[in-house]
Amino acid sequence: MLRTSGHPDAGAVKDSNAAFVPAWPRRLFPLVRQLSRRLTPILLRLPLTPNHITLAAIAAGLSASWCLHLGDRVTALVGCFLFIACQVLDNCDGEVARLKGMTSRLGDVLDDSGDALVHSTLFVALGARASAADGQALWFWLGVVTAAGVGFEYVFGLLRKSKEPTGGPKPATSDPTASVSPFDFPGETRWMDKAVYVLRVLIDADFCFMLPVFVLSGTEWLLVAAGAVGNQVYWMAAFYQQASKYRA
Repeated sequence: MLRTSGHPDAGAVKDSNAAFVPAWPRRLFPLVRQLSRRLTPILLRLPLTPNHITLAAIAAGLSASWCLHLGDRVTALVGCFLFIACQVLDNCDGEVARLKGMTSRLGDVLDDSGDALVHSTLFVALGARASAADGQALWFWLGVVTAAGVGFEYVFGLLRKSKEPTGGPKPATSDPTASVSPFDFPGETRWMDKAVYVLRVLIDADFCFMLPVFVLSGTEWLLVAAGAVGNQVYWMAAFYQQASKYRA
């Protein structure tokens, strides 16, 4: 029997018949992890590469944005479930890649680019939906501002990765879907690093489950406003973090 390496919550057992038995995450959050660990065994039995799964996630995410920008609530609700599917598949591609030994630089770039594209279009769609609801163009432009913040975050992510050493196993905290706690970090980790990472994991990873609540209640504008502020704060914190490393 072989056990995959990595974060203890990401453990999985593979027997001699190549049957995959996922390890149940030791913590409840992020919730999306609970679903992906059930779907991954099914995907492993199919003739799919991790990049196929990533492309399916991107397609589901873009379809979700299209549905959400439309006016009727039923179509928007379909869009919410498509976005949940997108997020679950976005977790599964990495799990399948590790278990099949198919991790690659191309897959990493495709995954990050797809995430940025999906989240950018999602907030523009939510802004358009909120603007159509009350006739105020402000929400649409706040959605555009959020999309710009996602773009800045993506660029800083590329810069950060370009400075990382290539080869060797990645640290457990490099997986944004792993079930983590701020207490998992070494004692010398700065509070800002902990706060930024936990914000990324607990809010961004499970954001998909909050979306239907806002859509059904007609309060998408709250998400757009929060995203317009939160994304700017996040990329500026990432910039500060990176600049601090250069000064050190």
